[in-house]
Amino acid sequence: MYAIMITIVSFLLEGLFSCYIPISTHFWLPIPTLLSICFCQVYFLKKRNYIYFCFLFGILYDITFTNTLFLHGILFVIMGYIGQKIVHFFAHTWYYFLLMIFILILIYRMLSYAILVSIGYLPFDFSFFLSITMGSFLWNLIYGILLYILEHFVFKRFLPKRWF
Repeated sequence: MYAIMITIVSFLLEGLFSCYIPISTHFWLPIPTLLSICFCQVYFLKKRNYIYFCFLFGILYDITFTNTLFLHGILFVIMGYIGQKIVHFFAHTWYYFLLMIFILILIYRMLSYAILVSIGYLPFDFSFFLSITMGSFLWNLIYGILLYILEHFVFKRFLPKRWF
């Protein structure tokens, strides 16, 4: 229940970000939905349910925010899988969570940019890729810190750890 709730709130925040942050800046690229999906993986007992969860919100993301179908569904599943593997190497502390956010954002940006370049949607420009990636780190790190604080100081006291 917690995973669904925090992901829906993140999904709504994504819409608010797109309304209030001008698209001409490089800071318009926060991805709170992806961060919340990767953050909430510890609340799933079965890996299969988590993968379905990632795919469902990826498809919803595609339908709502992009005109692609299955692109973010597949990317969110890949990011969820990578996030599951990263969690096995790190303890569940705030600085490791921020490192995980950094790694996941970098991989997500590289994969999505490589796909868009390979289909001819964008020309390859390394400086553009770096500016987009670095520009989105600030918002994503702030959101990641808020997620961590919310989980460790609020929800941990009131909700059971796993639901699915």
